[in-house]
Amino acid sequence: MRGTVVVCGLVLGLGLSGNLTEARDLPGPGSRVCLAVDVVDPSEGRPGRTRVFTARETGALELRAWLHPRLSGEHTLRLKLFTPRGYLYQEIAVPVSAGSASPRRQGGGRDGVSPAATRRAGGGDREDHGRRRLTPVRARLPVAGTAITVGSLLGRWRVVPYLDDQRTPCGRARRFVIER
Repeated sequence: MRGTVVVCGLVLGLGLSGNLTEARDLPGPGSRVCLAVDVVDPSEGRPGRTRVFTARETGALELRAWLHPRLSGEHTLRLKLFTPRGYLYQEIAVPVSAGSASPRRQGGGRDGVSPAATRRAGGGDREDHGRRRLTPVRARLPVAGTAITVGSLLGRWRVVPYLDDQRTPCGRARRFVIER
C-alpha cells in the first residue's frame, strides 16, 4: 500500500511538473501575448470610452487585437465572442504571421477576417498602444441582419482572445454593449 502511494505521488508530481512547464509558456500577467483587444465601429475609427453600439446604426464592428511584438512564427488568433447571457456566439480565427503581427493571408469577410491588410512598417494602420506603436490584427463582426439584431441579442457582450489551441486566454477579455 505504501509503495502504491509513493508511485501515485511520483506520477502526480511528474504530471504537475509537466503542467507547470506548460504554464510557464502561457501568457501571465507580466508576459501577455495578446496585449489588448478592442471593439470599434469602423465608421467612427477610434474606440470610444463607453464601447456602446446601437444595433440599428451599426452594420458591423471591428475587433482589434494587439499582439506582443516578440511573438514569432505562424499562429492563429482566436477571438471568442460571448452573448450577454454568456453563451459562445462565434469564434473568429485569424491566421497571424508573427514577428509582423499581421494576418498571414488576406481574405474577404469569410470567418470574420478583415480584407484590409495591416502593415508591418510605415504608418498607415499602426496605432499607439501604451508607449509602443503596434499594428493591430483585425477581424470583423457583422451586426446588421444577423442573429444579433434578428434575435435581439442585446446587452453586454464579451470578446476573449486565445492564441492557437491554448485553453487559457492570451490576454484580457474586452466587454462591450450592443443596445437597441
